[in-house]
Amino acid sequence: MELDLKARIATIDPFLLLVGKAAANLRQKGGNFLEAPTVGARELPAEVARICKGALDTAYVNLFHKMRVERNRIAHLHGCNFPAETRQRLEDLLSVFEVIHAGKSWQTFCRTSMVAGGKDGPATYGDDDWTFSHWLRKFEAALDLLDVDGAKRHFGFDKRRLQCPSCSSERARHDEEIRNYAQLQAGGSIACAACLAVYPSRDAYEQEGGDWDE
Repeated sequence: MELDLKARIATIDPFLLLVGKAAANLRQKGGNFLEAPTVGARELPAEVARICKGALDTAYVNLFHKMRVERNRIAHLHGCNFPAETRQRLEDLLSVFEVIHAGKSWQTFCRTSMVAGGKDGPATYGDDDWTFSHWLRKFEAALDLLDVDGAKRHFGFDKRRLQCPSCSSERARHDEEIRNYAQLQAGGSIACAACLAVYPSRDAYEQEGGDWDE
């Protein structure tokens, strides 16, 4: 979130991120921008509101300061060594994503990132692509960490699980693990929390290969 706020200021003028005489000195004499003092995290929301001429959403500011305090606590007290911290950090990550990327899906974001490259993907072994299977394992790990309320809040996931035909078709050919993340929705459709596939009805679900009686 700190980078998000700094990026808003930098869009107008990156020198506005600098404090004291740093901006003037760099403009006149040059130097290393990365070594210059910048606006502190505590002051960032107010600076963004002033420079960008628009108040930030209260929920955003409150979440930003919560994350700032938590970050400092972990950095100085090593709070992440406690088992309970892992669940809270995941909750925080998902909450931040939902604020910064309102209306978008964390599942789609993660899958797209994996396919794009980097250390988490794509994962191809021989002629078998395991990228989607690796994603399912990440999603499963996230669900295991969250409690029931957290899974429902972030993924809408709290009901009977059904096997998703789309997940089964996308996973690696040699991946034999069964993961059931499809669920019956209030309107009668069936939706998968992992790949976000939607089957309009039970008949459509079964026509795609779904097993209603599993």
